[in-house]
Amino acid sequence: MLSRNVFILAAALIAAGVVGSFALAALDVSEIDRCNSLYHDTSYEQAITCYQALGSEGISVEILYNIGNSYAQLDQTGRAVLHYLRAQCLDPDDSDISGNLSLIRKEKGLFPKDPSLTEQFFGLFSVTQWSLVCLSALVIYLVFSLFRKNKRRSLLVESLVIILCSTLLVLGASGTILQYQQWHHSVVINDSRLLISPFNSASSIGQIQSGRLVMSHKQHNDFHYITDETGRKGWIQESVIEKIMP
Repeated sequence: MLSRNVFILAAALIAAGVVGSFALAALDVSEIDRCNSLYHDTSYEQAITCYQALGSEGISVEILYNIGNSYAQLDQTGRAVLHYLRAQCLDPDDSDISGNLSLIRKEKGLFPKDPSLTEQFFGLFSVTQWSLVCLSALVIYLVFSLFRKNKRRSLLVESLVIILCSTLLVLGASGTILQYQQWHHSVVINDSRLLISPFNSASSIGQIQSGRLVMSHKQHNDFHYITDETGRKGWIQESVIEKIMP
């Protein structure tokens, strides 16, 4: 039988997944149209300001995607990639988001490493969707437990239900954790030097391009020790990176 502690842990993961997700905004259609008009008039900076004003009341996939498009038109690759990734966290199945993200990375030579089969699998759903997988495991088990009180069930049936629920619980928890880890990656906003130590006077290992995805391991004053998508490690100024999940 699944222990009570497992259910408590699963409930915590579900709550974390749902509460930790971006809040979706109820968009004012007329305001969106005004922002879109600015974009189509090639007033990209004004369009960004307009979209960001809408986003102050809550985040939506459409706002993040449109901001990403505007930054792409301004050739601000880092901020474009950042907003595409934020939009993708909310809707990983959106082909427009993934298409534009792939296009800008290809144009700028930002080729990420090929994801492993595990990363591909757990990238199929968002953090909220993986949390719902955990929830489905709990619901199935609770329904089975209530039904079992009224009728005797074979040990085989009970074992199969427990295996099913355990599998869903493990997959859901793993997906939730891995998606959260991805949210805590950062994007390089501006081209910068990768340094051997956390000082402005330090020698440079090389350049790191805007739009690169990096993972910060530790911080010293205004510098972060990071690993980029290609496996390079070094120190970078905090001002040139921004987290996917703000």
